[in-house]
Amino acid sequence: MRLYSILLILALTQGCQLLNSSRLNSAEQEQIDKIFFQASQYSSISDKEQLSSCEKLKNEYSKTEHWPAAWLMLYSLNKDFKCINLSDSIKLSKVLQNNENFAEQLKFLNQHQIHLFNQMQELQHTNFQYKKNNHALKSKLKHVDGKLKDLSSKIQALKIIETTLNKKLSDDSSEK
Repeated sequence: MRLYSILLILALTQGCQLLNSSRLNSAEQEQIDKIFFQASQYSSISDKEQLSSCEKLKNEYSKTEHWPAAWLMLYSLNKDFKCINLSDSIKLSKVLQNNENFAEQLKFLNQHQIHLFNQMQELQHTNFQYKKNNHALKSKLKHVDGKLKDLSSKIQALKIIETTLNKKLSDDSSEK
């Protein structure tokens, strides 16, 4: 019984240490708070200002590879992928995921976003294939419709010929 008590106390102590070690230090929390504040600021500016901000962040990131700039480009200024296209968004989010300085608390969000980006890319590919097939089918339908109209006009011409021949035959048989 005493062994179980010691093991229980040890387990609880270790669990508490894990909880404390997973908490953010004040500098990390301040950085994340700043990023979320900036993100909310970017969401309230016009589309034109967002594109301008995106270009500034792209320049900053290309020079410093500072992960908050990448995060803001991906998640605050990338409405309808106007800041970074989908393919580059996937690449950049994977780079973020592997960056050792990237905030651990944001990695799980980023991982889910990578998954969503990949699904979106698959859907875009599928949509492209459907559009391609749709275009081919429309082309075939137009071709077949043209043939149908041609055959229909030929049938009408044959009916006129048949009517004319039948009339001549009936006129010839009534003369006899």
